[in-house]
Amino acid sequence: MKQESMGLEEFQERFSTEDACREHLFEIRWPVGYSCPRCGHDRYYPHGPRHLYDCKKCRYPVSLTAGTIFQTTKISLRTWFSMIFLMVQPKSHVSMLCLQRMLKIKSYKTAWMMAHKIRIAMAGRDAYNKPAGLAEEDQPFDRLLRACLSTPAITFSQLRRRS
Repeated sequence: MKQESMGLEEFQERFSTEDACREHLFEIRWPVGYSCPRCGHDRYYPHGPRHLYDCKKCRYPVSLTAGTIFQTTKISLRTWFSMIFLMVQPKSHVSMLCLQRMLKIKSYKTAWMMAHKIRIAMAGRDAYNKPAGLAEEDQPFDRLLRACLSTPAITFSQLRRRS
């Protein structure tokens, strides 16, 4: 059974805060629960304002965005989620300048970089293997978000070389 795409109002309600975005990202990154990348332990405790998760066994700190296109970004997850939502909509040919203004991103260069990182994730999402336990028909937004998590961090200079 195919799910309907999430509407704008539902999206805005669901991801109205940075914490809501972080919680959803946690669920997408670890669908069967947290697992330490170093030792595999399944227990953690939250650590400080940087939103790290420290393993209770080996104390290895893990960032929710480490190793993803969101790594080292100063842009809020709400803004990233909004851009992903707008880019995944069918027949939404919105210019980068329009997206920059809509999402109140300060520079065109930042909006361009974000969009290109998302496009790279879009290109790789078909090769992404779904983790066990996920619904066969996911929201397009969640599929792309998973692809963003599985796409390695990319710097601006790497993006410029690709273009």
